[in-house]
Amino acid sequence: MAKMKRKYAVTQMALSNLDAWVNSPRVLSMIVCMVVYCIMQGVVDQAGFWAANMELPLTLPEKLFVKLYNSFYNMGSLLFLVMVSEIPRRIPFQHMMLIRSNRRKWIISQCLYCAFMVLLTILLLSMTYMLVVFPDSPLGNTFTDNEFIAAGYYEQEESFIPAYIRSQFTPWSACLISAIPMFFFWYTMVLVILLCSMMGHPMLAPSLYGFILLAPTTLLTECLPSWLVLPTDFNSLGAIVSKCVGGELSHLGAVLIGYLAVDIGLIIILYRIALHTDFSFFDQK
Repeated sequence: MAKMKRKYAVTQMALSNLDAWVNSPRVLSMIVCMVVYCIMQGVVDQAGFWAANMELPLTLPEKLFVKLYNSFYNMGSLLFLVMVSEIPRRIPFQHMMLIRSNRRKWIISQCLYCAFMVLLTILLLSMTYMLVVFPDSPLGNTFTDNEFIAAGYYEQEESFIPAYIRSQFTPWSACLISAIPMFFFWYTMVLVILLCSMMGHPMLAPSLYGFILLAPTTLLTECLPSWLVLPTDFNSLGAIVSKCVGGELSHLGAVLIGYLAVDIGLIIILYRIALHTDFSFFDQK
């Protein structure tokens, strides 16, 4: 019973942080921007999806898969970065949680709070986009490419959705598997922001990630050597498998294991720092 209360206390602290985050002016304004962005994406998609010079009437889960496959493009990550640029929130409320709990529970709640932020934002983007495209998108649990290929309109190599996805998943499960790399990229990002804040450099990580996410347009990264690996090479399922010719799912599994190792390492470092750091910076408004 006592153990359940301890877990409940950690969850309650995480949810309290989430509530304060959702109701902050910065996040509310970014939610409006995300809704507008999803509307724009839906309007653009009304022009249709094409494969082998043929327009494909993609279903609702297929359209969502396209967005998740590309992590809602760089704009999705940039909007999320603005939303999470202050972790933890530097307000006296953090002291109240520390008084009622302890440093160990507090840092665990912060890591859980970070996961909640990522999940909530992915859900917001997905649900908003589906609501926008739903009127023109039939529901279905089969891939349109399979039907067109079976009818002889084009070959496997010309398909819009990759063959390894169509052979291993349904459209809805494909959406789920494509959201996993997106989750890990964002979760790693917020853990790094939290780590830099705990070390007394709250603006370092947001500035670094802003530079990384804007690099493809500001630095023309396609001109860089092919052997150079950038963080954006792992921000979505599409980016992860872009250079794979066969074995895409094995490569994805290796990347996810790497993400798990990095995130566990970051959480351990945060836990150690939380035991000894000076929490006085929470008084800064």
